[in-house]
Amino acid sequence: MVQHLLPGMKERGWGRIIFLGTVGATRPGPRMPNYYASKAVLPNVCVSLAKELAGNHPDLAKRGFVAMTFDGRYKFARYYAPSQFNTPRTLEEILAWNDLELFDLQDDPEERNNLALDPGRNKALILRMNALLNELMAREVGVNDGRFLPPAVRPKGSVCCEGAPTASPR
Repeated sequence: MVQHLLPGMKERGWGRIIFLGTVGATRPGPRMPNYYASKAVLPNVCVSLAKELAGNHPDLAKRGFVAMTFDGRYKFARYYAPSQFNTPRTLEEILAWNDLELFDLQDDPEERNNLALDPGRNKALILRMNALLNELMAREVGVNDGRFLPPAVRPKGSVCCEGAPTASPR
């Protein structure tokens, strides 16, 4: 099944593979040896697949927080690092500080085609949804700089950028 799905995921530059295992993979019981043997294979398949796809993984430097909005048709999400709160306004700022997801739930209800992977073609839509998200964030939390979080969980050393970044997001 995975080998069947991988070409399309690589072509889109996006996809998810989720494996569900059981403790029986490492601690088999006294009965059902065939069942436990099949479960023991799964961790090795995962490790092997991870090595095969090592160059095809997301940039996790921009992960930790997610802000999302939905306008009735499009679902837009910005993922960003806990130390890099931002309120981007231009496409360049959006892409510099965030990973994006943008799905047309009317034409793509299963969320298979991430429109944000082609920012040139979808610039106007990305900017419109980003503005909607910025407005929502301003209404709900004020300035998106992390001060809305309780002090105990507030990220230390946050760059808390507003608009254009003054330093590289990396």
